Amino acid sequence: MNELNNNLDKLIIKLNSLNKTYYQVILVVIANDTNDYYCEMIKNYWIPLIKYIKQHKLSIKIFMLFGQKLKNIEIDFNNIIIANTGEGYIPQILKKTLFAFEYIYNNFNFKHLIRTNLSSFFKIEKLIKLSDSLSNKDIYTGIRGNNPTHINGAAIWLSKNVLFYLLQNETKLNYKIIDDVAISNILFNKYYKNLVLRKNFNLKDYNILNKYDPIILNKYDCYHIRIKSNNRFNDAKIMKLLFEYYYS
Repeated sequence: MNELNNNLDKLIIKLNSLNKTYYQVILVVIANDTNDYYCEMIKNYWIPLIKYIKQHKLSIKIFMLFGQKLKNIEIDFNNIIIANTGEGYIPQILKKTLFAFEYIYNNFNFKHLIRTNLSSFFKIEKLIKLSDSLSNKDIYTGIRGNNPTHINGAAIWLSKNVLFYLLQNETKLNYKIIDDVAISNILFNKYYKNLVLRKNFNLKDYNILNKYDPIILNKYDCYHIRIKSNNRFNDAKIMKLLFEYYYS
């Protein structure tokens, strides 16, 4: 019976894959335009990154995921998903994440999907190389959070078959807890196998990094840098600085 179910799953995935645009990586960014610093992050990093990817014709698609219609910023409609959940923390982030997952599964082919957030900075070249090194199936990985049995929500990697499994088990999700833990409760024991590394931007570097300083910036030799401090406007400035350093 298990073998029959596995074969049916493979057939469904194959049928669903016909006539859909393919991307090696799809980035789903939990977004919000209700605070000025969120808008600054989008203007300083995400919109320029979207333009960079299009200019260089990379096999990456970025979707900025909102819970309501945008009021304070303009983004190309081809790069936004609006889930109509409203903006908030619990359960809105999980609800809009699942809305985006279902939309992407039904409309696109991809090797990997990464669910991330506004304060994440990615080095695209390293991200692609990491994707190249990973399988196209049974991938559920990232940085383990404070709870060692869940993946931190700043960068959750999923292959398409794992996304399909999650959607099949959507009714089992607990919408009363934080989104990344709720997802891990479904996927961790079945699929988690390895660790994808990132670095958090060191708070000590905030005080001295006011120009392009290669000594500091080269410390962050990884595909993903998490930029989160108590000063979110400063975080937005750091994102702009990093983009200009790595992409100009």
